[in-house]
Amino acid sequence: MNEKGVPEDLKGKDKIVFGNIHQIYEWHKNYFLGELEKCIEEPERLAELFIKH
Repeated sequence: MNEKGVPEDLKGKDKIVFGNIHQIYEWHKNYFLGELEKCIEEPERLAELFIKH
């Protein structure tokens, strides 16, 4: 994260910012994806889903 465009206060903090990326991925894979797929049949649930999570 030492590239141009990265705010100074975030430089060198990539482990803090992305330290739980595996947990985020697992949550999306195991929970959120299923909830999104339900919105195919009930698209009116989509906005509520994003507000809730």
